[in-house]
Amino acid sequence: MSRFASHRPARTFALALLAAATPALAENSVKGHFRIGDSRLEVSQGCAYRIAGDEPGSVQTLVYLSNAPLDCAAAETALDTEAALDSAVRDAEAGNVRILVGPDGSEGGLYFFLSEPFDSFNLSGSGDFAAAEAPAGQSTGSWKLAEPKEFFDKTYDFDLAWSLPLSDGPVRGEVLPAGGGEPGAALLAYVKATADDDRAAIKSLLAADVRREKFADEGSAWFEESWKMQRDWEMVEVAVLGGRIDGDRATLEITGKQGDGEKVRGRARLVREDGGWKFADRRLTITFD
Repeated sequence: MSRFASHRPARTFALALLAAATPALAENSVKGHFRIGDSRLEVSQGCAYRIAGDEPGSVQTLVYLSNAPLDCAAAETALDTEAALDSAVRDAEAGNVRILVGPDGSEGGLYFFLSEPFDSFNLSGSGDFAAAEAPAGQSTGSWKLAEPKEFFDKTYDFDLAWSLPLSDGPVRGEVLPAGGGEPGAALLAYVKATADDDRAAIKSLLAADVRREKFADEGSAWFEESWKMQRDWEMVEVAVLGGRIDGDRATLEITGKQGDGEKVRGRARLVREDGGWKFADRRLTITFD
């Protein structure tokens, strides 16, 4: 069962809290802070997206707040929207607060990160939370813990509010079933070519820019040694759980196994070029089930 179970009375109460908590917050704005111990982050920038939920076909909202400038438009088309924003924050040596909001408006947890001095913290179930989606595609909400709570030898508190344009970029497009349709078939062919070490087939199944970069040094001694090492972390087995097509871009949810035997889970990106689907990128994490 998803952690975002539907509780309509709780949602009604949350919307009432929201109306009382954020009456002065201007549209397209962010304000507030998160503090734990001596680490404090003042947020002033933010992005909000609809993203895939825990259950197949479900959607939740990602609210991403920071003290660094964020390129919300670029992140919405990334293979992993949150990871793209994280990278920008770390490059800026800044900090962020990530909030998940379930389809019924309930909170799905908060994660705090600060680069300097380094600190991080996650929580759920503390303070007063309220969030709503305005008819115009705006995510508006607040989360406040006025009285500090103890965590070992530290205390923490926070007061966050946002009113942000809500992008559906990460979940835009046609839903693909298990197997992934034509993009899924192209991915399976690419993984088979990789497992067979069939370079001609691999080249034919790669997006043009990826192919140029991957094979730029082909024929050199360095390339051949690198090619052998790469096989350990290339996928040699894959199953497509589903995904989405948005124009000439497809994002697939996948599980599989790498050449070193590690089981993995993540996403693959394919693009349509010259009438066919080509492999462009993947983002994987090792699983232990």
